Amino acid sequence: MIRVRTQDYIMTSAKTTQKSSVEPKIIGREKRMVDAMVLIYCKAHHGYGGSPCVQCSDHGVYAKNRLENCRYQEKKPVCGRCGLTCYNSENKGYAEEVLTYAGPRMMFEHPLLGLQHFLDAFRNNDQLRK
Repeated sequence: MIRVRTQDYIMTSAKTTQKSSVEPKIIGREKRMVDAMVLIYCKAHHGYGGSPCVQCSDHGVYAKNRLENCRYQEKKPVCGRCGLTCYNSENKGYAEEVLTYAGPRMMFEHPLLGLQHFLDAFRNNDQLRK
């Protein structure tokens, strides 16, 4: 399959789809949340020197890629309340470990981001009722 990427379109030999150039706010907040949580976890477990280690960095890139490809986009619930399994088995265990450790510490390290995430947990839950 031939794949050509342009600024606004992703073209494949099977079909052409238009990609949205504006990222929903909740996706941006979730990406910042992932970055912050990975840094908290890496600092405590791997002793990073200003940037996360290779394993943590790879997980952050994978998680942000999954957020960009979320089927809900602007109507997205927070990942912890979503019924879909986006992560593969290799990354799921690591993600649970990172989120379990860093989640409670977010309110101390990044209070505004933690509060926004807490409020987002009560929004966009219409997908959970289906």
